[in-house]
Amino acid sequence: MKNKLRNIIIIPVIFLLTACGSIYQQYAIDSSMLTVEANLLKLQYTKVETILRQLQEDKHLFTDDEWNELLNVDSTIDMLIARIDGIIQFQSSEISLMDVQFMWGLAVEGYTKARTVISAHKDEIPPSSWALLDAFDTQAEMTNARIDKLLNDPSNSNITEALTLITGVIGIAVKMLGVAII
Repeated sequence: MKNKLRNIIIIPVIFLLTACGSIYQQYAIDSSMLTVEANLLKLQYTKVETILRQLQEDKHLFTDDEWNELLNVDSTIDMLIARIDGIIQFQSSEISLMDVQFMWGLAVEGYTKARTVISAHKDEIPPSSWALLDAFDTQAEMTNARIDKLLNDPSNSNITEALTLITGVIGIAVKMLGVAII
């Protein structure tokens, strides 16, 4: 009886420790590809952010609520860029799966909010630009599937690829904003 009770307690504890271990395990990041993606993202974002702010100031393209949503997206992008810069600073830094999942959640939320605001202005966007926005959505969905697959099988290379793809999705959101305001 005592052994049964011990097994009932020990087995769930071992399972819990194993499951938690993969979440908190640190993965070494090869930041070379991430650096390239991050630099492209920063260049794109600086241009789009400047144009977007100027257009909002001059023409008030967005309602106050929409502008507040875009400011939230701006804060999210700034935070993700800062986090990625922090990773890049340490050429072979380490990150946990939970950190990457959190960053991925922020990227998805930022993309979705930006897309919602842009969708409210569908009548103002030319059909050719709208086709490009649809292509961005398709690319983001395909990337989403790949990131999910990588995060379900964490390894140093999979986490590095996931971070690079997350940076790419943020870049897609920035391109989407750029196309919408042209």
